[in-house]
Amino acid sequence: MAKEVKYTAEQLITERAAVGDEVKSALDAKLNNYGIYIEKFNIVNFDFSAEFNTAIEAKQVAEQNLLKTKTEQEQAKVIAKTEAEKKVIAANAEAEAILAEAQAQADANKLLEESLSGKVIAYEQIQKWNGVMPKVTGSDGGLLINVDLDDVSSSANSVPETVQPAQTEDSE
Repeated sequence: MAKEVKYTAEQLITERAAVGDEVKSALDAKLNNYGIYIEKFNIVNFDFSAEFNTAIEAKQVAEQNLLKTKTEQEQAKVIAKTEAEKKVIAANAEAEAILAEAQAQADANKLLEESLSGKVIAYEQIQKWNGVMPKVTGSDGGLLINVDLDDVSSSANSVPETVQPAQTEDSE
């Protein structure tokens, strides 16, 4: 009577506990009818060649290394995604801050515009005037004092008088 093989030689080593539990169950089923009960069943050792054991170990190490590499790649993807999301959040926050600042400036400008009158502007001009007459005037009358440009240009074209040094008593 041929039995189907459930485990490969490699699985016998790597899944030793599961194989042991299955063998115990099978033995229990056959021996319990005769009053024999198995309390504990352990597989202590499989006798394979050293080369086969080494090959199984190498395969297990390779599978663990592959699993480790996949895990590290997934971690790197998660980290990259998190960093990208942080940059997007920071950029959005900066854009919102710029927008809020621009809105605040626009609101302030609107309030200032609504509060300005001719009297307020004239008062501010008087407060900021340094006492020096302007050299240039505009046609819109925005300056406090109009200067006649003809007077300025005629005085600029005239030759200044030569001043003689004062005579002292010693030079006489």
